[in-house]
Amino acid sequence: MFDFFTRKIPNPTNLIDFLNSTELGGWNYKDALSLNDTEIEKATLEQLLSNPSDVADGVVQVEMVFSNIFFGIFDNLVIKYRDDQSVQLMFYTTTDDPELVQSFFKQLKPCLGGGYIADHKFASFNEHDQIAKLAQGQAFSESDELFHSWLKDNFSFTLNYRIDPRQQLLFIVKSKPEKVVDYSIRTNGTLLSILTHDLNTILKQEALNTEIKSENGQVKYVDYAFELSPSELGIFDVVKIRIFDSVKSINENIQIHVIYFSKYEADTAKVITLCDRIIDIYGPDNFGDTELQPHEWDMIDNSEFWTGRTWWLNKAHGIYDVQNKTQTMLYEVRLGIEHDEGFSLHIVAFQNMLFYHGLMNSNLD
Repeated sequence: MFDFFTRKIPNPTNLIDFLNSTELGGWNYKDALSLNDTEIEKATLEQLLSNPSDVADGVVQVEMVFSNIFFGIFDNLVIKYRDDQSVQLMFYTTTDDPELVQSFFKQLKPCLGGGYIADHKFASFNEHDQIAKLAQGQAFSESDELFHSWLKDNFSFTLNYRIDPRQQLLFIVKSKPEKVVDYSIRTNGTLLSILTHDLNTILKQEALNTEIKSENGQVKYVDYAFELSPSELGIFDVVKIRIFDSVKSINENIQIHVIYFSKYEADTAKVITLCDRIIDIYGPDNFGDTELQPHEWDMIDNSEFWTGRTWWLNKAHGIYDVQNKTQTMLYEVRLGIEHDEGFSLHIVAFQNMLFYHGLMNSNLD
């Protein structure tokens, strides 16, 4: 066990070299940080089981390094290995120095880019006053926390200056194994096999609102919004139908986009069930993702921005390969949470899905 009174040594790897190491194949954090096995402690089984949230999140091993100071700032490192083969490095320290915090953030941006600012929920590292406020102990609500994240290939990076524990600066680097996209033909039908409302019938009802988009004096498309009762798939109580024509009808020769969404916060259990039903039809999505993970449950619970799952189908009804110039995209199905629509289900090129669904059914006759 590490003696906390022992003097900590500066880790030899600088931040830029460490970030650059994530772009190399066969990444290994021990090599990247020049760590040897004697500097790494392993959590016992008892310690692992004492953290039920980690167990639920698939953590199978935890390592700790308390003898180094990383990047001139962080005096603690915890490494979590999960059963999905991902590895998460959590560098952390406690600091009341706003200049130190901002300096570290500024070092990240040239390597990682602009990233994602969760400004609907947290404060931004771009605001020096907010950093100083938290450093001086004048921040008390979750919205005063500073949070910034980046995605780069198979890595995610997160910087968080926290309220609880107070003044903790946390830098997380997570490596995920590269997923293999399943390009096989999807033969289990289409989303139409589980949708209950006929859109032609819906179009005959009175719309909640109608918006016309014109271009060069002609109608480009018309958006029609309708209330759904009962709700579609037990979740969506509003549907928006975008028809790229002035005629109000579903036509396989006219481009049609459909968005189902809810006026209320989504029930997480229902979202998980819906995602499973769609996966039963289409299999793994464009990125090789299937069932929802525990951290995604939390995002849905909190109505946070969530990229969800996306399926691009080609004319053969397999996942569309953007690198294959011989393929043509047929339609898209997408689940996610967006700030303006909340939890939503998008069908792009609905008319093509309708045509393909009819074609599949005719082949069964």
